[in-house]
Amino acid sequence: MARRGVDGIQALSSTAGTGVTIRVGRAGNDILCIEDDGSGMSSRCRGTVFEPGRTSRTEGTGFGLTTVERTADAQGWRVPLTEEEGGGVRFEFRDCFDF
Repeated sequence: MARRGVDGIQALSSTAGTGVTIRVGRAGNDILCIEDDGSGMSSRCRGTVFEPGRTSRTEGTGFGLTTVERTADAQGWRVPLTEEEGGGVRFEFRDCFDF
């Protein structure tokens, strides 16, 4: 699932492949984060990013992030999408660690 999240960030970033750094890590006890330091995304994209068929690539299917969201939902996790200060995108898989 983390791989699909990274793929989604790359697909949504207009600067993918141009030195954008993607990080995967933990925040606190129950959050897995996938984030980049790219240019961010428009509010229009943030509102539709998990919709089936939504893609910014000509060769994309638009099902990657839909699959991520549905898998997270099936596990009882939440996946809010936020924008980083100074640009970039951040997916937070919340409530995904049992301690």
